[in-house]
Amino acid sequence: MSVFKLINYDSGDSSLVDLGQLTNLRHLRIDEIWLEDTGAGPIDILSRITSFDLETIHLRFGFESVVDHAAMEEWNQFAQGLTRPQFVKLQKVRIDVLCYVGDYPGACRCTDWANLMYQQMSILGEILDVSVFHETSW
Repeated sequence: MSVFKLINYDSGDSSLVDLGQLTNLRHLRIDEIWLEDTGAGPIDILSRITSFDLETIHLRFGFESVVDHAAMEEWNQFAQGLTRPQFVKLQKVRIDVLCYVGDYPGACRCTDWANLMYQQMSILGEILDVSVFHETSW
């Protein structure tokens, strides 16, 4: 069984990890993907996966500011990609979103992100789990 867990992934540094070399990958977990810093997102990660044995995906994204809801369209494309025959063994997709609210938690507009993400990725049905966490300090 191939399990790959990567902590503190710098998604802007494509030389850090080549998911294409992990052809027998069954479980993928990538923590701390900071979208504001890199612009790399779920589609970029999906495009690097070559395994036909993947059973679970756990991605943990961080946002330092409120992300425009138009960015949610990328989650729809990500979900569509996971319906390809390559991912027929996929049993669980977990997406954690860390929203850094700083000293102003009342001003955060990310409270409906989980619902919007579920709507955009509804094609995945029961295998999808989305959570939004608020952080006030790192």
